[in-house]
Amino acid sequence: MPLIIYGITVGVPITTLFMAGIVPGLLLVALFAVMIVLWALFDRSAAPPVVRGEARLTSDSVIDTSLVIGLVVVVIFSLYGGVATPSEIGAVGAVLAFVASLARGRMNREKLFQALTETVMVTSFIFLIVVGANALTFGFDYLKVSERLVEVVSEAAVNRWIIVSLILGLFLVLGMFLDSISMLVLTLPVIFPLSQQLGLDPVWLGIVLVVMAEIGLITPPVGMNLFILQGIGRDISLRTIAVGTLPFIALMLLLVLALCIEPGIALWLPETTN
Repeated sequence: MPLIIYGITVGVPITTLFMAGIVPGLLLVALFAVMIVLWALFDRSAAPPVVRGEARLTSDSVIDTSLVIGLVVVVIFSLYGGVATPSEIGAVGAVLAFVASLARGRMNREKLFQALTETVMVTSFIFLIVVGANALTFGFDYLKVSERLVEVVSEAAVNRWIIVSLILGLFLVLGMFLDSISMLVLTLPVIFPLSQQLGLDPVWLGIVLVVMAEIGLITPPVGMNLFILQGIGRDISLRTIAVGTLPFIALMLLLVLALCIEPGIALWLPETTN
């Protein structure tokens, strides 16, 4: 969703942003996996115990798993293959999921109503964000905030990586108090024109800013995922959970540093497929 908001706000193709996020996403998964394995090796109590026993494979589980994997494969390959737009592919995926649920006897009137209600809520939420972003952009344009900021930076002749560092620091602080989408909506009208003046690639910038915005989900005091984790493990304090996220925050910052040193990590796949 943050990538969609970024793409709509600054006019970057959403499919290109999705493709640019694949390699950094896989790299981040690999970093997390290595860190978790090392953590579990040094502290056996940190990982759940291994329960040995036979997992029964039934025909229902095989069919359900195959349907889910097949749906994911169809949607992803259609999206990255350029078969249709993201909106059209999303609609096709929803229809296929609905048909599969009906065929498996998992859909009834109550579940359908719940799905439609959640869809309306999420769609309305996105539209409100887009409208708010457009209103905020109009205000910044009317006050010429972006132009004046660009002029100040140009006249000061500051190294662009210093500006990038300040932007990343701003996102790190804002992430402690705002959700990722609000951060993007509030800052993009100023940051994006400035980034273009500095010659930064808009696709690369989108990936970096989204990673920084997602760090805000696991940073106190308003990290949404921290409260979700505490809701799952009610006997664990919020402080313990927050301390436990520090290694993951460090790895996400390491990924951002790698993206700054080598932008090709994000740009290689979109450039190869175009």
